[in-house]
Amino acid sequence: MCPQSREIPPMYSDGIDAPRRFGVSGEELPSARAISNELHKTDGQSPRNDKLTMMVMQWGQFIDHDIVSTPLMKDPIGANIECCGEGNENRTECFPIRIPDDDPFYNRTCMGMVRSAPVLDHNCEPGFLKIYEDIETISEQLPPDTNDRCIIEAPKDHCALADITHWRVHCNLGQANMAYDGSFILPDHTEEQRLKIQNVYSHVDDIDLFAGAMTKTLLPDSSVGPTFACLLGKQFKKLREGDRYWHETQDPIIKFSKDQLTELRKVSFARVLCDNFDVSQVQPDVFHVPGTGNERVDCGQIQGINLEKWTSCDFLPDGRPNLNSSCRKKRNQE
Repeated sequence: MCPQSREIPPMYSDGIDAPRRFGVSGEELPSARAISNELHKTDGQSPRNDKLTMMVMQWGQFIDHDIVSTPLMKDPIGANIECCGEGNENRTECFPIRIPDDDPFYNRTCMGMVRSAPVLDHNCEPGFLKIYEDIETISEQLPPDTNDRCIIEAPKDHCALADITHWRVHCNLGQANMAYDGSFILPDHTEEQRLKIQNVYSHVDDIDLFAGAMTKTLLPDSSVGPTFACLLGKQFKKLREGDRYWHETQDPIIKFSKDQLTELRKVSFARVLCDNFDVSQVQPDVFHVPGTGNERVDCGQIQGINLEKWTSCDFLPDGRPNLNSSCRKKRNQE
């Protein structure tokens, strides 16, 4: 496995590995649960885009699990670590979430969060070189909005992500500011969202990336605001350019022919679902709910890939490129 590169330097409290706990004023940053209650409460409805399907989330999970692996932290004998209760909350392996006394769901004060390791040891088990937060061990047992809290809390420790102001500057979007009376000046936010953020944070430079970016006004025909649009663009550009097997590579040894690329570009998630699941009808764009221009159709009407384009001398029977000189010459001519 290879580490992911950083867009901007990490922001640890001690400059080494301590989670970001304190804000500009020196006061402790708000609990991720308090932030979630104020900014990301959904009441079972999507406040952002009701035209998207769950396939958007599922595809995001697929990409996430394809490019990221976080080793889980265990105790010395391989057991799970308890981060709530007497004597546990201050363990170095822990970064628990404080639950407010007036929480509308929980009647306890602590949500256990175990920090995760950035590296595997020689046995491919989590190492103890550094400790970071792990969020996956509890996510399936939590109420619907809990993952918001995990995503808010994890970057303070696991990635040491800077506040959103640093990211806005990095994306050439300008800084958030504060007026003389202490009110927040937040570009790309509605007045309602600005007031909610100001209600939970003490200073604009304390605002977490996820909390700030997810409350921004969406860009036209988009599901994200300008900050996440910037970061997603940078991330996927690097993924494409760093993948030596990217399907549009011009490497003369492994590149696809024009005909093969034409076939690959016909592939859709709808076709994948038809080919691999017990479905007979699906909308052509499965990332959007069915409707005018995206009605459900029989799977037979969803365009597929013609694998005969791979039966030429371009590839050997086992799928490896045919390096025969005449085949290589033909591929380069295309």
